Amino acid sequence: MNGVQVPSEQVRATEERFWQLYAESVPHVFGFLVRRCGKQVAEDLTQEVYTDLARRSRRGDDLTGLTTGWLLTVARSRLIDHVRAEQRRERKLSLAWSAAEPEQRDGFVAAEASRPVDMSAETERALEALSTAERCALVLHHLDGVPVADVAGSIGRSVRATESLLARARRKFRAAFEEEMG
Repeated sequence: MNGVQVPSEQVRATEERFWQLYAESVPHVFGFLVRRCGKQVAEDLTQEVYTDLARRSRRGDDLTGLTTGWLLTVARSRLIDHVRAEQRRERKLSLAWSAAEPEQRDGFVAAEASRPVDMSAETERALEALSTAERCALVLHHLDGVPVADVAGSIGRSVRATESLLARARRKFRAAFEEEMG
């Protein structure tokens, strides 16, 4: 523990909170990830989320304020990092294939085109019209099914403030989406 002595009571309480949080949140975190990527990637990303939580626990960080909503936010960040890394890798592969013979490139392009897309371009552009807090709250609550109380905890707002934020986000999203579809 980096030379800092933590009382054994506090260590036990932190460890108990870790296992409690793990037990109540792992189905939600894994479920969230497996719906968005393959099972293997979901398992790897879930492991990363809880490895980070274990590191916090071992450092003696206070885990009492952490919720399933907070862990879902961490999982979303891990997924975004993974997708960005995959996109960089695919761009590099695409550049490498661009020098290949046309018949070799066709197989690569066909494989890329068959990949499913989660959201329409209009939906993504409408989401971009929202502030970061609005977008985060809207996606967590409406797409991921996170309860408003957990969304509030993950973005550091009260439940009432989060409900107001969600109402504004829905109005702004609806207007932006209608304009996109215009």
